[in-house]
Amino acid sequence: MSNGPFSIVPPAPPAIVVTSPNGSEQLLIGLEYEITWTTYGNIDEVNLEYSTDNGDTWETIAEYVPNMDSFQWIVSAPQSENCLIRVSEIDGEPYDVSNEVFAVVPAPTITVTSPNGGETLEAGSSHNITWNSTGSLDCIRVEYSQDNGETWTIIIDSAPNNGNYQWN
Repeated sequence: MSNGPFSIVPPAPPAIVVTSPNGSEQLLIGLEYEITWTTYGNIDEVNLEYSTDNGDTWETIAEYVPNMDSFQWIVSAPQSENCLIRVSEIDGEPYDVSNEVFAVVPAPTITVTSPNGGETLEAGSSHNITWNSTGSLDCIRVEYSQDNGETWTIIIDSAPNNGNYQWN
């Protein structure tokens, strides 16, 4: 008895698909980010590359990475709005690139300018806490410590990031 016609189909060629970052993300310089991809077929190791100029030039992130479909990357400078990730098999083919550009920006910082050490503040008095910040921080939390940073007490949980807060 026959089960009908059949055909022999050759296996699909290996393929790689970048899944993250894949466009429109905003990654912070110096922080860890997980690059992810999906592979089809037999791909044992991959190379990871990074472009800050929409793919005109590429910098190596890591080579001969075991194909585990992800890699923890410490996001590197320079700042750019035109970044892409490329994941490729060791010999360069197959490969895939982020579908759209993503941004790499500096991590926000806050520097307390007053009080910044050595001051004596009296209970019941008023003091203007001041700071400088960089990056995109809409709101901040203000805390103080009486034991050299071992524990912290919240002064205000969410204040506008305008550079000062009047503390009574």
